[in-house]
Amino acid sequence: MKRCVNPACNAEMEDNETCCPECGTEQTPKQPKRHGCITAWLYFCLVVTVLLIGAFFRLNAFLGEENAMPISVIIVALAQSICCLIGYILLLRWRKIGFYLIAVSVVIGSVVSCVLLGEGMWTLFKDLISIPILYAVLQITTDGVPYWDSLK
Repeated sequence: MKRCVNPACNAEMEDNETCCPECGTEQTPKQPKRHGCITAWLYFCLVVTVLLIGAFFRLNAFLGEENAMPISVIIVALAQSICCLIGYILLLRWRKIGFYLIAVSVVIGSVVSCVLLGEGMWTLFKDLISIPILYAVLQITTDGVPYWDSLK
């Protein structure tokens, strides 16, 4: 047995019923709305990530063997990009774990690139600032509800 999704009714009903026998409310939960700015931002990040993956490999091929980046850097960059790509797809599919995947991959990728490439703190800060920016974007509200709160 389950309860009607209509808070005013809240009648008890069979699990397989799609409409409430008392009030007639359809029992499928409505997919929350996503603000257009959030959708545009997530798709923009997806496209940029794909383009960066391609540009990274083109750049490495362009540099030639003597100036090419170490294989460890290539592997870390590819893994980070793939994790971010998956994270954005998960966010578009209403999954909060997508944010955490992006955050962890950015932190690990930034620290590893600083260690492997000897990049300074500016690079670390520049990469890490993307996490609060993404979180702030996910706070945009639709119908008074932040997107973050709508994620599963």
